[in-house]
Amino acid sequence: MTDPTVRTSSPPSSTSADPPRASTSPWVRFLWLLVGALVGAVLGFYLLMGVIVLKARFGSYIYALHDLQ
Repeated sequence: MTDPTVRTSSPPSSTSADPPRASTSPWVRFLWLLVGALVGAVLGFYLLMGVIVLKARFGSYIYALHDLQ
């Protein structure tokens, strides 16, 4: 009979391997990808509008704007 308090192998050290990650459902990953894409599109749109407004405010030339008139 073996003693349960005696360890036959060394305990895993903190530097050995990363702990296993919980598996994420493909649907959850897809939803996070969709949310990230929407947030990126909105932020990109606001950044573009901000650049256009700043160029118009300070009188800088907006490229090809005269072609639209």
